[in-house]
Amino acid sequence: MNQDPLASLVSRINRQGRTFIAVAAGNNGRNGTWSAAAPDGGGKDMFAVGSFDLDRSYSVLRPGQAVTGRESRLQANFTWNPPTWTAWFDNSIPESLQLIALTEDPNVPNDACEKIARNPGLYLDKMVLIRRGGCLLKDKIQNIARAGGQYVLVYDNQPGPVFDLEIRLRGITGGGSISAETGNMLLSLLKESRNVRLRLGASLALPSVMVSQPNLQTAGKVSTFSTWESAAGGSRKKNNKAKISETTVLFNDTEFSRQTQHFTVTNMGKEVVEYNMSTTSAATILSLSSSGRWPVPMTPTLNAERAIMGFIKALKPLQPVDVAVTITINRSGSRGAISGSTTGLPRLVLTAGQYATVGITPNLSLVESSGHLCPLCSGFVTLTSPDGLEQRVSYAGIACRVRDMPTLSPALNTTFLAAATRQDVFMAKHEGRQLQRAPPGTSFVLPKLQDPMDPVAYASVLLPTIQLHLSMHTRAIMFELAPVADRRQLTPLFTRDISRRIGGYGRVETHYFHWTGILPNGSWAVPGDYQVRISTLRLYGDINNNSHYRDALTTDSFEIRYREPMMNLQELAMGHARYGHVCSMLTRSQRRHCWFDLDVLCLLDGVSAGQYFYAGLLQLDAVNEECYCDGVLHRCYDSLGRWGLPISMASEAFLVVIFILAAFMPGNPNPTAPEMNWNILMHGAPALFSLVYYVFRGAHRYEGPVAYVRRLEHCLLGL
Repeated sequence: MNQDPLASLVSRINRQGRTFIAVAAGNNGRNGTWSAAAPDGGGKDMFAVGSFDLDRSYSVLRPGQAVTGRESRLQANFTWNPPTWTAWFDNSIPESLQLIALTEDPNVPNDACEKIARNPGLYLDKMVLIRRGGCLLKDKIQNIARAGGQYVLVYDNQPGPVFDLEIRLRGITGGGSISAETGNMLLSLLKESRNVRLRLGASLALPSVMVSQPNLQTAGKVSTFSTWESAAGGSRKKNNKAKISETTVLFNDTEFSRQTQHFTVTNMGKEVVEYNMSTTSAATILSLSSSGRWPVPMTPTLNAERAIMGFIKALKPLQPVDVAVTITINRSGSRGAISGSTTGLPRLVLTAGQYATVGITPNLSLVESSGHLCPLCSGFVTLTSPDGLEQRVSYAGIACRVRDMPTLSPALNTTFLAAATRQDVFMAKHEGRQLQRAPPGTSFVLPKLQDPMDPVAYASVLLPTIQLHLSMHTRAIMFELAPVADRRQLTPLFTRDISRRIGGYGRVETHYFHWTGILPNGSWAVPGDYQVRISTLRLYGDINNNSHYRDALTTDSFEIRYREPMMNLQELAMGHARYGHVCSMLTRSQRRHCWFDLDVLCLLDGVSAGQYFYAGLLQLDAVNEECYCDGVLHRCYDSLGRWGLPISMASEAFLVVIFILAAFMPGNPNPTAPEMNWNILMHGAPALFSLVYYVFRGAHRYEGPVAYVRRLEHCLLGL
């Protein structure tokens, strides 16, 4: 992960020594071992710091105002808490909403827990006030949404600070939470007047309020949003605190590990010190599941109170690691060695100023049978003084070759082909959910003329979308398109900037890849039935060696077809572009275009020629840009060097004059006024309307003829 851009930047700044940056430890501990993510898992010179809850909790509440009566006779100010960022991406609430409640009883135990009859006329564009408690808050809000409600305000069922609303649910446009006291106040206003309106918008000219409350539950404990760590028995107890070891001996995996690691004990005092040494092996964790060989998660959710059974089964306390301890005592330049093992360790005696080097050598023979599940072994070397004080040094190692760990596990069943729009993927990322697998044989109808680089394009078009969930971090992924009729004919699906992203791809997040039908060489895939073969690079593998992409998966089959757009003048002018690809070896120009244009002009009358010239005028700059930028349209270039710009300007001026003469002038030499007006109405008015439409609207929606020839990269006009 040291290739991650942010991790690389922070590491470089820390190495300079002028500024020190510590990053926040991630919230990925619940995902099990091997779940570090950049930048906190970025490698050298990176320092990640965990978070602890303070002794006081702070909240920033927004102002609100309740207005009763049609003439705003009574106004009551209050504060409310918007949903957290994990609930709604855009909490959109109008400036004023009418307040309604399912019941005016402030002590109702199960408000909104039962299914509510659908009545959009009653709940639409109104703020629904409900009480917390009696059932899951998600069920309450879901019942409101199914009844036709869009906005919900939840008041607490017990006194205290305002709680955070963290429910993710579609159908609710906006909402918030309030205290029990505020909820009772709003209910009393509803009893007095049926017309109560709430003003919660940002334009309300009242300041926000910061509220501070004593934290009597989690003060000084590891934060809820920090890395999850289970206690004995798999529970998450409130009295757990982080255990910090000043010295930790780390062994790498079996491929790169040193046989012996050392730490030093120094007597900094003036008297003789004695220590009894002992070793204790901790529980061994089988980091990979026995079924699919992916890292076992610790809990199903971030706030879970207990570990899942799969993680409990992965703990193997009956497989200790035998550790040999070697002690070298240094005294006045002379050295003497005292050796020991896990039993019968010697007593360490150090005089003033004397130090001893302690070597730890693990024996992993007891866990070799579980090497395919990559055991994580650890333990402690304890130094105990005669007065009972202890100093512990922890050690940990990886009892497998990380190179052999799979990066893609088909048994995980979270990598597949889906039919999704870009909006679907955006919501799936925001809501933390997966897409639905597309049935085998799903047919996709893809448009051809939309620019794939445009972020707005394909927002509502169902695209073949690959959902990818990795077992381990990888630096590169190969996506290959294979026809169902001949699966050996593999074609790259994406360009390297997609398949070899800087920083690689982590295993914690889910990755999504849309395909619009365009191949890396700029051509469209032939309509038909396909599958996608996905191959991932293992750790330490050669990114340019295909044999190192050892983990592979093939998606279900799918069909692609194309929706041809309606023809217009610009496309008519560009329709013979492929016919004109043949270039003159002498002039390096497209000779077929010249002959085609001459033949057309000989066949057309004045009015048709004017339309043709008009189409040419619209696409001249686009074609020149494509030629000079070495795009995908031409296999040769039409370049006149430094004369390119003057000739292009002269060509456009000529086309303007010809268009006016051919389109506005009738064919007879002595036109009458009605004939002139008719010609202007039939040809000039559409041209003027098209120009005005393009300037004010079309320019923001249509890329022009360059999109028709599948321009993939933007470049400047190089005349």
